[in-house]
Amino acid sequence: MFFTKRKAIILIIICSIFFILTYNDVRSKEFQIIYGTKLVIDGDTI
Repeated sequence: MFFTKRKAIILIIICSIFFILTYNDVRSKEFQIIYGTKLVIDGDTI
């Protein structure tokens, strides 16, 4: 597969659009600080 200039530009545009659309969802979530001691029973529960 030849990686021409046109394909590189299209790939950059698609990645940029994907990043812009998903950035707002990731940024809008607020973090909660959990205080106290927690008990971890299994590694899958983290």
